[in-house]
Amino acid sequence: MKRFRTGYMFLLICIVLCITGCSSKSIKKSENQHTNQTTTQQIQAENLVNNYLTAVSEKKIDEAYQMLDTSNLPDREIFSNSINSVKISGISITKSQKIDDANYKFFVNYTQDGNIYENVPFSTRLTGDKWYIVLAKPGDAEIIPPKESKTPVYNNSK
Repeated sequence: MKRFRTGYMFLLICIVLCITGCSSKSIKKSENQHTNQTTTQQIQAENLVNNYLTAVSEKKIDEAYQMLDTSNLPDREIFSNSINSVKISGISITKSQKIDDANYKFFVNYTQDGNIYENVPFSTRLTGDKWYIVLAKPGDAEIIPPKESKTPVYNNSK
């Protein structure tokens, strides 16, 4: 009888260990899937910002306009005029910030009409299965004066 109880206890301990082992593997797998999903979403959002700024710099107005979130669309003609009136180059994303699973903010450096703009925020939003650029409302925009582009000065006097 004692041998039966010992065997029963051993079997019970094995079952408990198997259940807890499976649970921790399941939790780890779930965490890995969430991390992979987050990384994929961040890459998709970052690609959107790069594509948007490239479209703006190449004056592809229709393409850029289609990347905008519909919750705050500017007038198409005003948007077109503003893009046609600037020259953007030297685009680079300096950092990103996850707001939540459906919203990221990216900070971008670029040159516009000879002025250097640093850490300009661009917000993105996932709607359904597609990412969009969220333009700031005029009252929400933080205006930071651009840095003057530095041109080296050579002293020719000897």
